Formats: sequence, C-alpha cells, structure tokens
Amino acid sequence: MAKNFSNTVQGLALKALKDKEAYSELICMYTKIIQATVVSMAESTDEVGDLSQEGLMGLIDAVKTYDSSKGVLFSTYANVCIKNKILTAIRKRPKAAAEITDDIRDTGECSDPEATVIDKERSREIRELYSGVLSDIERQVFEKYLQGEAYSQIALELDISLKVVDNAMQRVRRKLKTLLKTDGSV
Repeated sequence: MAKNFSNTVQGLALKALKDKEAYSELICMYTKIIQATVVSMAESTDEVGDLSQEGLMGLIDAVKTYDSSKGVLFSTYANVCIKNKILTAIRKRPKAAAEITDDIRDTGECSDPEATVIDKERSREIRELYSGVLSDIERQVFEKYLQGEAYSQIALELDISLKVVDNAMQRVRRKLKTLLKTDGSV
C-alpha cells in the first residue's frame, strides 16, 4: 500500500504544475499528512489552523520546486518541505516564553526604583524556579536565549549543534509551561 501511495503521489506531482485536477488530488492526499504533522508540532490548538496553512504552502513549494532527476521521491521531498515550512512559522511566531523573557531580562531602563527592585526580585524568583527543573544544557541555552542570542550563535558559543539548541528550547518551553501552570506565584 505504501509503495502504491508513493507511486500515485509521484505521478500526481509530475503532472500537478500543468494539471489542476492532479494538483487538487495531490493536495487532498496530503491534507491528513499535513494535519498530523501540525498536531505533532503545535503547542496549542489555537495554532493548528495557521500551521496547517503553512504546511499547505510547503506542499505548494514542493510541487513548484520538485526535480525528479535528483533521484528523490516526491513524497520524501514534500514531507521535508512541509515540515520545514511549519518549523519556520513556529520559529517566527512570538515565543511561548515571551512573558517570562520580559520578566527575566534586566534592561535597567526603569525610572521607578521600587519597580526596579520588584522586577529584580521577581527575576530572581523565576530563575530559582526554572533552575530546579532545567538540565544544565537547557539552562545554558535558555540563559543565552534570554540575552537575545540567536540559535545559531548559541550553538557556536556552546559548541553544540543547532538541533541540540532547538531541542533544548522546545524542552524549556514545555517545562516552563508546566511549571507556570502548577505554580501560580509567577
């Protein structure tokens, strides 16, 4: 069955640029695959619609740029394009930890001394909370992220791969989300 699907998809992909029916059929075949990919990557149900559209755009890009002479099946190429488009959208969206980031970063621009003291105390409390739940690598990556460093810069400074940085930040987000749900003090 998988081979039949692959052959069907391959044929449709080659026809899709010139044949609207083949294009529509290809989109219909990939709708469930896109949905499954989105559901596995979305942090909330609110994101599913937007990320599904991004996945569809990834499929469209795959149809436009696919080159069968490279020896790669369209299904493999399309899955990578879909996933990359969704990941790009996730990276560009406001971070789930944006509120935490704002609380933790010390800008020194506050003109109210009382507010500055309160902000520093709250920042210290938050650091204590997350330091107990994050691994050493997660903490290092998160600290650098809070300083405004890009994933690529963090990877270079810590001498780790970009994938390790991305995975660490995903775990940080999950842990902080759980932590904030269980601890109402932050």
